[in-house]
Amino acid sequence: QEQDDKNNNDMMNINEQPKEGDQNMKAETEGERLKPSEKKEKNNQDPESNKDNDGKVGTKPESGGGSNLTVENFLSMCPEQALLIEKRDSTIGWIKWVLCAVFVYLLVSPLLPLFAGKVSDKGWVLAFLVIPIVLIIWSYIEYWARGECWYICICRGIILDMEKTFKAPQWLCTFPMYFVYFFMLTVAVLYAISYEPTTDEGDLGEEEDTKEWERYVSAVLYLLGIVFIISLTKDVVDVEGAPKILSLNLFIHMLGDAKVLEARGYKVVHYTQLGKYIEERDPSKEFSWNEIYQLSHEVHPEGATKWNLTWGCKTASLLRPLKDLTN
Repeated sequence: QEQDDKNNNDMMNINEQPKEGDQNMKAETEGERLKPSEKKEKNNQDPESNKDNDGKVGTKPESGGGSNLTVENFLSMCPEQALLIEKRDSTIGWIKWVLCAVFVYLLVSPLLPLFAGKVSDKGWVLAFLVIPIVLIIWSYIEYWARGECWYICICRGIILDMEKTFKAPQWLCTFPMYFVYFFMLTVAVLYAISYEPTTDEGDLGEEEDTKEWERYVSAVLYLLGIVFIISLTKDVVDVEGAPKILSLNLFIHMLGDAKVLEARGYKVVHYTQLGKYIEERDPSKEFSWNEIYQLSHEVHPEGATKWNLTWGCKTASLLRPLKDLTN
């Protein structure tokens, strides 16, 4: 009887144990009840489920980083550039000379009466006036060339990081602005030399009133001219600025991540690095865009500074014939 009782207990224990098929069905049922977000959270909490065959936790491979940063990789990832190339070609085309002529006219036209006035026979005075005008015009050409370099580089996957001028103390201290300050000082002196207010016939009181009125008008017009010239030059030196929204360069700068677009094959290179590369490059060596990809996004201590007003034209003259190179 004891043996029969023992056999009965064993049979009951066997019946109480869940079968393997029942366990799988139960797991599948629980899995169906879980929401997709809960499944993802559960998998993230379980590192064992992310292990590969070697027992190591698997990670998603990064694309476009490291050694993959080449012009060939960029062109394969971003083949559609028709509009970007069209904008680049228009920037480096003849339109720049038309805009330069408009800039010169806006800069010089308010001074035409002064040229025809009493200072026209004083050569040394005119020299002081012409010199800052020529330097401002040259600054316009130089900064336009820097914009050409940016467009040429962006079409090859290089984001050329420029001098930061999005704050007033920054763009007010750029080199071309000092030419503007000298220009305004020279104009003020010339106006003081040539100032002869006209008066109507009348007594002495009316003559004094006329002089006072013309003095105020001249002061207001001079202040408006200062504001106009400063704003005109600000649009030249603020290369990375944009009227309403952030430009690409400022977005990367304020984000603080120079690698944010490397997944799409882009590489950020500082303009001082590019300027130093152009300066030290062997002309007999064949050019390759992949050499630019090796440059850093940090400021080069020996590279072009903000006082250099030639690197833009030099770099643009080298890159223009190479703008469509694919290696």
